[in-house]
Amino acid sequence: MGQTLFFYSDRNGIWNIFRQSLHERNARDFAVGPGEQTKPRLSPDAAWVLFWNHVEKKGQPPASMRLLRVPISGGAPEP
Repeated sequence: MGQTLFFYSDRNGIWNIFRQSLHERNARDFAVGPGEQTKPRLSPDAAWVLFWNHVEKKGQPPASMRLLRVPISGGAPEP
């Protein structure tokens, strides 16, 4: 995995996490919606990608941010 970059971008209109190998030309979705996903970091054992998830609903107070994780190989986010 040392040749892969995880980053967040608003290229889809909201902040999502993408993954790109140093040998690939284009990034792929890694963690997308609902809400915005930001600040990806690898866990110390490099088994997980940790990130912040934030969901805002119109007309309501800002929701709190939740720390989620996804296996490095991809999959469903979990708290």
